[in-house]
Amino acid sequence: MQTKVGDQDALVQASMSEGSALEFNYVPVGKNSYKVQVVGLDREYPGYIRDISKSNVQLWGEEAQKRVAEATIYAVGVGGVGSHELFTAARMGFRNFVIADSDIIDRGNIQRQVHSDWTTIGRKKVDVMAEILLRISPYNQVTVFDTKIKEDNIDRFLEQREGKGIVFDGIEFYSVNDRRKVTNTALQKRIPVVASGPVGLGSAYSCFMPGGLNFNEYFGVSDQTPYDLMLASFVVGIAPKSKHTRYMSLKGVNLTNRESPSSAASMAFCAGTQTSMAFDVITERRWKKPIPVTYQFDFPTGTHTATSSGAFRKGIRGKLRRARVDLVRKILNGEEINGENIGEVFGNQLRAPKLGRTIGRNVARLVDRVKKNH
Repeated sequence: MQTKVGDQDALVQASMSEGSALEFNYVPVGKNSYKVQVVGLDREYPGYIRDISKSNVQLWGEEAQKRVAEATIYAVGVGGVGSHELFTAARMGFRNFVIADSDIIDRGNIQRQVHSDWTTIGRKKVDVMAEILLRISPYNQVTVFDTKIKEDNIDRFLEQREGKGIVFDGIEFYSVNDRRKVTNTALQKRIPVVASGPVGLGSAYSCFMPGGLNFNEYFGVSDQTPYDLMLASFVVGIAPKSKHTRYMSLKGVNLTNRESPSSAASMAFCAGTQTSMAFDVITERRWKKPIPVTYQFDFPTGTHTATSSGAFRKGIRGKLRRARVDLVRKILNGEEINGENIGEVFGNQLRAPKLGRTIGRNVARLVDRVKKNH
């Protein structure tokens, strides 16, 4: 294959023919952080948007594509959801990435993570992901943190860079307190946070915007909230309409072993919804509303739902929603769910035992129907 000669630099003309390999430099920039760069590439490609992002420009225009190219994605977590989202974002023309994860690739990741195959087992997820982003475009800018993002490094991770910043929440499901701290800190720095989670065979997605509700306010939690209660609040808050409960088995949910069911298809749905939400925020299209509105796309039921901003303007604080939180908390702790204890949960929250028992019977029938499907 002959390479196109024009405004491409010497490396592209000489080396980047079909099947050619790239070499990478890892340049330290601070504690547990470094830039990953392509060896021999030292200047910009002037025709990038015209040549590489042509199809995107045809869809939404050159001005929007320039905003995307100038933005910085701060990706916290590059596992199942995070790796799919970064892969998709790079194809959409995002070019500046700051990515963080402390995990090593193992066999269990192959089922659903972009960077994971038999040849990458034992390598750092962030290193393989950085190389993938640079193979998509050697002109991308990639900074890596090979550690978890916590209070002692989050300021450095989120430091101001070129263009508008946006946080990609790819934090694993059970690390809910880390997610809370990252979200709240980003909002304090006036950085939006987009999140998408694999729920059933679909995606629950949302966006926290500066000036709106923060994580504590929407989910009704604080520094003092017990871990299992915080996690239950998160589960109810990200997908209040719970379309997936009609068919999804709960047998794979294990709080002790930090296990939960997921599929590569769900990860791909998450990538589509989250990168589209990021595009919406960066280009200020305002197609979707931020928290307290949340969205859920569910393939098996053929639904795409949104919560009411009025009903959730104070987050998930209503009695019925807190009763659902209490119910989910029992499930996460491995308690058997039946009509009696469901009725007790709702009766206590509503202070109406008779109504609670009626709700309990109805929910119990739903639970039994899900069990029969598995």
